[in-house]
Amino acid sequence: MQVLDEPTIKSKIKSGETIYLQFSADWCGPCKSLTKYIETNQEKYPDISFYKVDVDSCTSDFLNSYKVSSIPKSVLLNNGNELGEFVGFNPTKFEEIIRLYENPEAPSK
Repeated sequence: MQVLDEPTIKSKIKSGETIYLQFSADWCGPCKSLTKYIETNQEKYPDISFYKVDVDSCTSDFLNSYKVSSIPKSVLLNNGNELGEFVGFNPTKFEEIIRLYENPEAPSK
């Protein structure tokens, strides 16, 4: 999963593509587990771009805009709008937010 800096992430968000962001850090064990899980499964979702955001290289304003207070924090965006988010290594939650993109009419749990 590609690690992007804050200006590049902002540009990707403005582009309107569907983006999965994983806010993480190199020193975070659960972040590494989530990255491995996503890298194993991301090819199932060719319409979604998957990126990591290193929290240690972002401004606090950027992190606050996504309410990042714990990591790993995952956010799914479509056309700049948040579809879903979760904190921690949770494959079930990952699948739930992906389903929100695939079926936006489905109620979230």
